[in-house]
Amino acid sequence: MAAKPPIGVVIPGYGHPQFLAEAITSACEQDTDRDIHVVVVDDGCKFPETRTTVANLLPMYGGKLHYIRQKNTRLPGARNTGIRFLLELLPDLDAIYFLDADNRISPYSIEAYRKTIGDDAEIGWAYPDISFFGLSHGENGFDTRETAPDYSVLKHLRGNISEAGSMVRADVFRKGVMYDETMIFGYEDWDFWLYALEAGFKGRRCENSGFLYRRRPESMLADSTRMGEELVSRMRRTHKKLYQPQYVMALEHEEAPYFALYLSDLKDTVLLFSDPAIEAEKISFQEFKTRFDHWVNSRREFFFPQLLLTMQEATWNALQENRELLRWLFWQMREQGAEQRYLSFTEKKEPAFKVRNASSEEHKEHVAVSIMSAAYLRSQVVDSEETIKQLPAPQYMHGDIHLPDVCGIDHLVQSEFERFEAELKERLAPVPHYIWHQNKSYAGPDPAYIRKALIRDICAIENREPFPACREMERTLVAVKDDFLTKETIRNKIVNLLKTLQSDNHEIVLLVEYASRCDLEECHYQDWKHLISTLIPYRVSDKSGIYKMYLGRGISTEFAQGTPEDMALFARQCTRVIGCGAVAMLEAFGEARLHGAPGYVLLDREFEIADTKHTTQLGKLLAYEHAVVNIATDETDYRNSLSADGFPPSKFMTTKDFYRDILKEAG
Repeated sequence: MAAKPPIGVVIPGYGHPQFLAEAITSACEQDTDRDIHVVVVDDGCKFPETRTTVANLLPMYGGKLHYIRQKNTRLPGARNTGIRFLLELLPDLDAIYFLDADNRISPYSIEAYRKTIGDDAEIGWAYPDISFFGLSHGENGFDTRETAPDYSVLKHLRGNISEAGSMVRADVFRKGVMYDETMIFGYEDWDFWLYALEAGFKGRRCENSGFLYRRRPESMLADSTRMGEELVSRMRRTHKKLYQPQYVMALEHEEAPYFALYLSDLKDTVLLFSDPAIEAEKISFQEFKTRFDHWVNSRREFFFPQLLLTMQEATWNALQENRELLRWLFWQMREQGAEQRYLSFTEKKEPAFKVRNASSEEHKEHVAVSIMSAAYLRSQVVDSEETIKQLPAPQYMHGDIHLPDVCGIDHLVQSEFERFEAELKERLAPVPHYIWHQNKSYAGPDPAYIRKALIRDICAIENREPFPACREMERTLVAVKDDFLTKETIRNKIVNLLKTLQSDNHEIVLLVEYASRCDLEECHYQDWKHLISTLIPYRVSDKSGIYKMYLGRGISTEFAQGTPEDMALFARQCTRVIGCGAVAMLEAFGEARLHGAPGYVLLDREFEIADTKHTTQLGKLLAYEHAVVNIATDETDYRNSLSADGFPPSKFMTTKDFYRDILKEAG
């Protein structure tokens, strides 16, 4: 039988010589049939006891224990020295375990970690729960903190859920992932895991790892806590790809879906998703109840959908026929704040989401979907009847959704949905009460805070919800005025743009401004809807007559003060933004560009927006020049007029070059 590949252990040595012998002995005395090679990297330690301790142990562990002394490079540099040494010494190295000089592991630890890593090449490291000793809150001298019982990338982006005392597959280092030697004030291990994530690896928790962390009054962790904000800001800049809105929203869909959809006539099917336009996770009702029980018992530990929708399967299937409008529709659902809502659908050619806070008998006779917030659902299932009676009455809301096709959507009386909800609550009760170990607790990031401080912060704007486009891919937002689509010659140019942009692994989002007056039938929607993935009917307020002055020209103001960001959040999940003429979206180009979506203007004679006595289209382009990457136009008079007023000539390009460059980017 072939020998198993060897495993290395790296122990940086700087200070703590009184603990070093414990660390070395615990690493060398492992119950395993693998070769173990332990390298102590003396990082210029000023205490001679460090060298003496290793020298005294070398005869005992000859061939297994190695010693390197170098000038002080701090912890990341010392670890890198150990990594390079082991990779050169052992060409078939399987994995490396990192042990700080003041910590220790149990005799079974190396095998436990290696078993956790397993054979899945995507699993790059195994991390432990943190069992503290030394200064401990536990009655027996130990207490344990679980940072992530189930590995979550979302949680890892918010906090370091993988202790440095982890085992890393050697292939991670062979891919070039090393410690950043400039991270000398802490968080160097968190930073390392983010590099590993970027390289395509993930972590997995090692249960019962036997890892023991010595808690002392002062440590690098204390230093890094004091400098936390500065270090986290630096890591977000370094690992920019991991904090892009597209990536974070894709993680939400996979790890923390916002919606749970209960199909009332199927009874045993629940769908979980954030993006209604891509495949949902389908689970049994029993699995849904298990997740509900976990969340009720430990909301600081588990993600749970924020909104529970109830509808018939036929209604869900009918909504799929309005695929291009689904993201807009479900974004509206996220935006509304009521604890309980009832929705109805009306077939109209002008898509709209109309909300009524007060219900009427007419509304109660015509309901297709009920929505409950997770907090409201929990109170209804867990709280006693007496407690519920004392709570403020829930905020009810009725919404009427206008869609071009509602055939197949089942509308029932509200009392039927109330019966479905009562049945649902009954099936979720009772919730078992978990008994937690007195010396063991969860210490990872709070899921509620992740939704607020990570997902909303990156993917939306303050007090708003992100647009649920959760597929990582090239995505172009095209903004047009509603009346452009009703005029055949202009519509043909827009359709040609959509056809040109269409390609595999590329989505097109069409944002129609002033959509309240947009008749999709008059726009020949059925002829071109297959070219887009998402349609956003955006209701820009009519502010005709309101304008600002810029270089002697009036600039029409199509947004109320502070609201261009409303439109910019649509662009956060997009790769680029294209405005057909001086559209209202132009006012949000700066915000969009700030978050990685550069803006282009396609300036065609057909796209000209009527000048008035006070406002001009070209004046608006001048005012927002700083936010525009390029203007594509073949109109010489436009170029001359804008250039004469200071618009940089380098920003002009022909429409032919525009299409070529955009296709190159999108392809």
